[in-house]
Amino acid sequence: MLAQIHRLLDRYRGLPADGLLEQPAMLAFFVGIILTNLVLFLVLSQPFAFENALWLALVSVSLTGLAHRFFQWTLQRTTHLLLAQTYALLLYSIWVTGGLFSSSTMWMMILPVPAIYLLGWRLSLRWIVLVQLTLLALVPLTQHGWLPVSFVYGPRHVLWSLGNHVFTAISLLGGLLVYQRIYNHQLDEITRRNKELSANRAALVQAEAYKDQFLASVSHELRTPMNAILGFNDVIRAELQSAGKHLQTVDLVRESTEHLLKLVNQILDFTQIQAGRLPLQPVPTRLADAFAE
Repeated sequence: MLAQIHRLLDRYRGLPADGLLEQPAMLAFFVGIILTNLVLFLVLSQPFAFENALWLALVSVSLTGLAHRFFQWTLQRTTHLLLAQTYALLLYSIWVTGGLFSSSTMWMMILPVPAIYLLGWRLSLRWIVLVQLTLLALVPLTQHGWLPVSFVYGPRHVLWSLGNHVFTAISLLGGLLVYQRIYNHQLDEITRRNKELSANRAALVQAEAYKDQFLASVSHELRTPMNAILGFNDVIRAELQSAGKHLQTVDLVRESTEHLLKLVNQILDFTQIQAGRLPLQPVPTRLADAFAE
C-alpha cells in the first residue's frame, strides 16, 4: 500500500510553479500597462530622442519574453531582466520630462510591486531600495536644474499626465485582482488534489483492510488441511514401514507439506505484523542457516 501511495504522490511532484500560479500573467500585466502609458506619451508628444528609446525597449521586452518561452529561462531571471528594462525606460522618461516633477515618477513606486508578487520580499528588497535611491537622487538634480529640458508641457500633455494617474490606479487594483485570481486558482487546485489524494488513500486503506480480514478469516482454513495432510502422512508412513521405496515418496510428501505450511505461517505472521497484532522480537540469526532452509 505504501508503494501505491508514493506512486500517487509522485504524480504531483515537480509541477512547474509557473503553470500552477500563473505568475507570468502578473509580470506581463504590469510591464504591459507601463509600456501602454509610454506609447500614449509617444503619440501625444512630438518625435524626439525618447522615441528611439521606446522602440528599443519594446524590442528588448519582446526578445526577453521569447527567450523565457523558448529557452526555458527561470521566472526569477526573466522578472529581473524585464524589471531592469522597465526601470531604464522609466528613468529615461523621468529624465527628459521634468525629473522629480514628472508624473512618470509614480511608476517608480509601482515598479517593485511585481517583484514582491513574483519574487518575494527578500529578492524584491533590492528593487525597493533602488527605487528609493533613484527618487532621492532626483531631488538635487531637479532642484539645481541639472536635468536636460527636452520640451515644454502643453495642453495636449494633460491626457498623458491623466493617463499616468489612471493607469497607476488600474495597475494597483488590477494587480490585486490578478493576484486574487492566482490565489483562488491555486487554492482550488490544491483542494482538488487533496481530495483526490484523500479518496485514493481511503480506497487503498480499505483494500488493505479487506486483505487483512480475508487472511485472518482463512488462516484456520489454510492451516487445518495442512495439519490433516501431515497427520495422514504419519499414518501412511506407519503402514509402509517395510516398503523402503514407498517411504521415500511419503517422506517427500511430508517435507513438501511442512515447507508449504511454514510458508503459509510466515505469510500469516507477516500480515499480523502489518496489522500491529504481532510484535517483533530481535534475536540472533545465522543467515547461512536461513538461506539453507
